[in-house]
Amino acid sequence: MGTSEEKKDPSPTSEVREFEPSAHMSWVIYFGLSILLVAGPSCPVAADAGSAEPLVVPRGPGPRPERTARLSTLERVDRAHAELSDRGYTEFPILAWALLERAREESVPDETISRALTLAPNTPSVRFEAARALHSPLEFARAWVAFARSLPALLWLITVLGAAAAVGVTVAVAAVVLAAFVRVLPLHGHRFGHLIHSQHPPLWPGILVLLAALALLARLGLGPVLVIGVAGLLTNMSLKARQGGHVVVALLLLGLLAGPLINQWSRLVALTGQEQGLFAAWRIDHGAQPLPADRERLQQGHAAKPHDAFLALALATAWLREGELARAENLLKGISERSSKPVRARVWNLLGIVRLALGDVGPAIGAFETARSAEESAPILYNLSQAHGRGLNLMSQTNYFKLARELDADLIQRRTLNQSSSVHHYLIHTPIPLLMYLEGALRDSPQAGRVARETRRWLLGAQVPSWAWLALPLMGVLGILVRGKPVPRCVSCNKPVCRLCSPAGSSEPACARCAELMVPDPPGEAHPQRRQLRGERKRRRWIASVLSAAGLLLPGIERIREGHFPQGATRAFLAGTGVALVFLAELLPFGLPFAIPAPFEVGGVGTIVLVVSALMLTVPLYTWGVLEWARRRAHERQAA
Repeated sequence: MGTSEEKKDPSPTSEVREFEPSAHMSWVIYFGLSILLVAGPSCPVAADAGSAEPLVVPRGPGPRPERTARLSTLERVDRAHAELSDRGYTEFPILAWALLERAREESVPDETISRALTLAPNTPSVRFEAARALHSPLEFARAWVAFARSLPALLWLITVLGAAAAVGVTVAVAAVVLAAFVRVLPLHGHRFGHLIHSQHPPLWPGILVLLAALALLARLGLGPVLVIGVAGLLTNMSLKARQGGHVVVALLLLGLLAGPLINQWSRLVALTGQEQGLFAAWRIDHGAQPLPADRERLQQGHAAKPHDAFLALALATAWLREGELARAENLLKGISERSSKPVRARVWNLLGIVRLALGDVGPAIGAFETARSAEESAPILYNLSQAHGRGLNLMSQTNYFKLARELDADLIQRRTLNQSSSVHHYLIHTPIPLLMYLEGALRDSPQAGRVARETRRWLLGAQVPSWAWLALPLMGVLGILVRGKPVPRCVSCNKPVCRLCSPAGSSEPACARCAELMVPDPPGEAHPQRRQLRGERKRRRWIASVLSAAGLLLPGIERIREGHFPQGATRAFLAGTGVALVFLAELLPFGLPFAIPAPFEVGGVGTIVLVVSALMLTVPLYTWGVLEWARRRAHERQAA
């Protein structure tokens, strides 16, 4: 049952992979085999019990486009598809793109586009371009599903969303700290003015000194994050306990963002933008047609990390598909036995495929049994049944085949319908699960460390060590420890009131300007206070208009100014994240300098994902802000 003549039989019941003889035929075969075994060592079947004819192994790197230049596009695609299919590839995005390009030149391109979809059904970029050409909502939905299942697209989306969320957190924290700093800045300037004049202290000298001090810190090499931390420290000295706690939480989040969180994010950035060896491994391991530089990336990555099981398995798979069985076997034997069980199962399954391709039935069965001890799956049991079938162990073949079909009947049915004699169709290669690739994506690397250092240098300052992010939460805690008594605020304009200028026991504190306006006019004289009061009200309306306009640009800033820090910070975070997504989607003529390049699988669907996410965040937020602004303006007109 293992000869090439029997493989040519089109009947599925005569194929080794799906041998289901009838009861009478089974007894006849078993009785004949028993006679052959009793006949003695001179029997040819007994002599060849541990070996069989080698399987068909396609050799070479694959189709050569320069040799088919005279053929049409469809003929070249069909020939390349046939050659790549015999090498075990199941996804052909490059061939699909060739057909999509051809469809743009045709008057009736629907058939060509449908053919492209059959070549690359799981590539999001191909799905999206086909859906856009066909104007099919169903294909758009399938493109979204393929996007969610693609590892490069998923990691790229996580990286971009992480970058946008980091921008949103920075914007929210900066809004909370700086808005609170502006609230208490006049009070700090007033206190500093007491050093110059005790009765009527000037305000602006102290304000200018504080602003100059922050500018000097930036000039000395402190990054914007640490400057915000110093502003938070000065702010906490004059805030109430609850508001001071909000500032501490904001500085703590900013510190975590500049510290541990940036390490995780930098690993994803290095993976998607610089070190794409894992993506190349994923493409080859999952049967996708590799990009032109994928094998070179794999070889470079394996040379840099010789003990990385992901890269070694993918590179061994690439050698197997090119017919380099000896190189694949040597590479697999070098993988450590201390790897996880799923990795060991796939290593031994691939070793069994190599040995059975060479015709060594006994070592192949041993390798598949070892793989089964690590993970009992339908592909491994099916390969084990194939190995027993080529060794004429018909009872074992039937048992293992039934076990494999019980675990995954659809997979076994699809495999048995394929009559190709290529080793890649005769046996089943088991790819590494997606979750293991996600775990491998978060591993540290030199590229990730370089990205983290460069980002921290920009956030913390070039002359500041990387552990300086710890100063941010310490500044917030120190501001609470050195905070004095709660600062009273004016009942009229809500400005902070200096205790040195106002009575300590006053139930309704007022600032100096409002106190002058509240003094009644002397009898028989003009009413200068009324004119001053009208001028003060006009000034306040102008300030309110400016703040309302600022609230339209950055929602939440006015709520923060009023003392509602959590609500305002949430709005600022959503606005900052949404605007960052617009920049990362490259919809504007200028983008962020550290924009993250999209992998080949993303294509146009990635831009749609970012735009939809940005609209979902910003449109309701800005709509609510405009409505609030209109309602506030109407209330001000009624009050005037």
